[in-house]
Amino acid sequence: MDRLWLFAVAVSVAFLGVALMVLGYVFYAWSKTSAVDTTTATAQLTTTGTSSPQTTTTTTAHTATQSPHPAQVPTVAVRRFYVVDVEETPTFVAEIESESDGVVLRLTCGDARGDAALVKGVNKVVLPLAGRRQTLAGGVVCVVKAYHQNAEVYSGEVKLAGASAEVELVDYGGDIAFFGQLYTPGLVFKRLVIEVKNTGDVPIYICDSGCLPQIAVYINGEYAKAALQNSLVLNPGEKGRLTLTTAPVRISQNKTLVEVRLGTTTAKFAVDFSDFFALESAVLFSQRVEVDGWDVAAVNITEASYVQIGGTVYGAEEHMKFVAIRISARNIDREPRPLGDLWGFKLVTTAGKGYDPATTLKPARGMGTSIVPYNPSVAVQPGEVKEFDVLFQIPQDEYVWGIRFRIGRPPDIAEVGVKRRVGVIEVKDIIAISDKGKSG
Repeated sequence: MDRLWLFAVAVSVAFLGVALMVLGYVFYAWSKTSAVDTTTATAQLTTTGTSSPQTTTTTTAHTATQSPHPAQVPTVAVRRFYVVDVEETPTFVAEIESESDGVVLRLTCGDARGDAALVKGVNKVVLPLAGRRQTLAGGVVCVVKAYHQNAEVYSGEVKLAGASAEVELVDYGGDIAFFGQLYTPGLVFKRLVIEVKNTGDVPIYICDSGCLPQIAVYINGEYAKAALQNSLVLNPGEKGRLTLTTAPVRISQNKTLVEVRLGTTTAKFAVDFSDFFALESAVLFSQRVEVDGWDVAAVNITEASYVQIGGTVYGAEEHMKFVAIRISARNIDREPRPLGDLWGFKLVTTAGKGYDPATTLKPARGMGTSIVPYNPSVAVQPGEVKEFDVLFQIPQDEYVWGIRFRIGRPPDIAEVGVKRRVGVIEVKDIIAISDKGKSG
């Protein structure tokens, strides 16, 4: 009996040992399959985003080290970055998509810094980059980081190139001034109209005061203090027109160099005042001059918004007006002569600019000033006088300074200038041009 009991105990112990060995092997196998490989994953993400206004930004971002429990780490995705004007302040905008709540986004752009709590979905986070009406001339690096439970889950940066612009000349003008004790008439630069296009990736602010940097104008290398008639706020890709009036700078040559400086952008333009300087030699209105068989005078100036030619009324374009110069021509030759002997008409305004006769007219309704159009084919008999109007269309804020025209048939051509000066007519000599050169 004792031996049987001992045998049963030995068998039980043996089975227990085998069971423990099997359990140990199972636990070992389970522990091997349950181990987590905590490696570091780094990726390059290049995102091209189109903002409103149209701006393209390339961003390089790096993912964070993966957590041992990736299911608990929310995904943060960057949709786009751009810089836009917000209440006259350059503002960085980040559109971030978060997989869950509880993510904190940190933006750092130079000296500007801000944190924002993200919610599940798409978030728009903004950060002012500089002071009010301040254009960022230099480059700026913006660093974007996202944190969840104090662990970094996203990191990236945006490099902003800063402001740049293209400047084009739209219009310009001078003004008549009088110099010295004899009040000699001359020309000063007065007005400049330019078009500015924002080619950078940050807003541009242009105004008379409070904007940085300030716009500067130079005339023939000389600084000319400029007053802006309007201001501009241009987001990337936008363009607008700017009108400036300058302090008087005397112009003494046909070609004038105008330079506009705006931050790092410098634009140079050559403007032409040759039509004004061609009137240095002229006769007065109503003074008759005899040239090549003609006795000619400019006798009247008429300004109007509407003119009538025959039975048709024509209207001036917007911001423009008609100017009709009445010419009186008497044939003092012994044979008939065509009015085509008088040609090359050019109107010179108080802005120092020249205008050719109007060639395209727009029919309109209403009453108009009746004019007699110039017809070069009309024959004028000996001793006969013909009067006609040369019609011009000029800006409303400019006025007649003089008119130039040519008389005669090659090779004998005389160029006559007629100039007036604020109600006082100044007498000058006649410019006579022939195949042998100039004679007076």
